[in-house]
Amino acid sequence: RFFEHLCNMTFIHVLALVSIYVHCVFGNSCIIYRDESTCNQQSTCAWDVSLSQCVCNSVLPSDVVIIMDSSGSVQNSGWDIEKEFVANLIATGIPSSATIGIIQFASQAWTRYEFIHDQNRTAILNVVNNMQWTLGWTYMKDAVQAAIDLFETQSQNPQRRIVLITDGNPNPPAQTPCDLVPLLDDLNVEVLVIGVGVSWTRARIDCLVNAPEDLVEVDAFDPDLFNGIRDLTDEFLCRRISFLLTEVKPVFGPSTSSFHHVPFIEFYNNAKDMDLALYSLRMEGTFDGYLTSVDRILHSVYGTMWPYGTYLVVFDSRFATTTTATDDTAWCFECICDLLAPANRFCNASVYVQCDGVQCGYNLNYPNAVDQWSVIVHDETESVHDVMMNIS
Repeated sequence: RFFEHLCNMTFIHVLALVSIYVHCVFGNSCIIYRDESTCNQQSTCAWDVSLSQCVCNSVLPSDVVIIMDSSGSVQNSGWDIEKEFVANLIATGIPSSATIGIIQFASQAWTRYEFIHDQNRTAILNVVNNMQWTLGWTYMKDAVQAAIDLFETQSQNPQRRIVLITDGNPNPPAQTPCDLVPLLDDLNVEVLVIGVGVSWTRARIDCLVNAPEDLVEVDAFDPDLFNGIRDLTDEFLCRRISFLLTEVKPVFGPSTSSFHHVPFIEFYNNAKDMDLALYSLRMEGTFDGYLTSVDRILHSVYGTMWPYGTYLVVFDSRFATTTTATDDTAWCFECICDLLAPANRFCNASVYVQCDGVQCGYNLNYPNAVDQWSVIVHDETESVHDVMMNIS
């Protein structure tokens, strides 16, 4: 199993397919919610009493570098608007779980704030508010390299992002950042570029982004126009935790079968360490209900934890004749892991949870008969339809 460029969000959303498939879904900007009650009902938002505003409250740790263009064409008035936008983004759009770095560039690049600095938002905002317009050219490559240096030397989180704001093309041409893209890819850094005005061309800088929608156009340095892209920036920065569905085995096999005796689904934790005793995991769709009972963990070397980089195997114990670790439970077959007792069939990198509609939580609506599992596995699209898994 190999995982590259996996999507991450602050709630768990998985589209269950028999073949491996990743589906990314991002939420709306929190600032659109104007009252405390509505704000706090959102999965990634919380009401900030000091600001009297709804802010991002994602629990997904990330490292974020904001790169700010202060070259001559920005002008002093544009620089003030750029700083105001960045300050608002830090205050309401980037969660407190994120570590922030700030880089300013013109005829050189300056690292104004590092990951190892005090991550109190007031401290970061004071630095941003006191940054001065510098004049100069557009040394974009040096700025991106400075961000790479931060990620290489100080990053502690697997989720890494850059927001780059510019109103011009790299200048001189040798400052094109495109040859740094392999380094960004190696570090799993995603980039959102905000291009302001008409003096830049998409072809000169779109090498930095993974998708066309990650290059956002703003017509001018205007506060209202910048506020109008907050849904896009917040989608990029305020994310839901995503767990990758890696395997679906809808086939029931009798105890004489040589593998996979009970139906199960398996998820890979590519987000963060999760204590299953602290979260309710909701599944919606073909599999519907809450996974709330940690006493239904059949086997795990991690206690109630589901660590980053491991698997969660949820199997239908109604097809098992016992609740002990025997041949008719969901055991590992041809697995790339160490197999542990009992029965030497449980992967040490997995947490096994048995569910039967009641004992694993409540309202769990697995397919309620063998024939329904059969319909799933023989579906023309070979899919298990939609499965949503949300922290609540």
